[in-house]
Amino acid sequence: MSIHSLLITLLHEDICSELRSMDQDLDQGQDLRDLVSRKIREKNISFEKEADKEKEAEESDDRRCYARIWADHRGTRCNSKIKSDGYCGKHLKCLERHDYLPFGNYDEPRPIINEEGNMIPWYDRTEIESLATLINHQLIRLQKLIHTTEMN
Repeated sequence: MSIHSLLITLLHEDICSELRSMDQDLDQGQDLRDLVSRKIREKNISFEKEADKEKEAEESDDRRCYARIWADHRGTRCNSKIKSDGYCGKHLKCLERHDYLPFGNYDEPRPIINEEGNMIPWYDRTEIESLATLINHQLIRLQKLIHTTEMN
């Protein structure tokens, strides 16, 4: 379930609950739920940010840059038009300067750790998954430290 549909469902439940609390005699059946659903649709309620609506694929998929962008912790495909070698101008410059893309390509697994060794806070990971990743990363760093100490 998307965040948008979840918010609409919660809005629907909150409105029904509020109406019932205002009028105890209000019909609690399907009519009330249908009325609220219809009004939400009529008002075209959306929880998407305006910027997200505007940024939606300006180019067709076969002409869009292959890079993954931050996109408010979601890690989605860059919307810019390909300039050369599958990348837009911005991501070509990034590859020229750093020889890598911070978030990789959109069709590759998202990176978990950034170039500074910090966990990347993607929004769709559970707290347990995030904690496990952090522990695994720290374990790797500890093993490297132990190995370096043993070498000396």
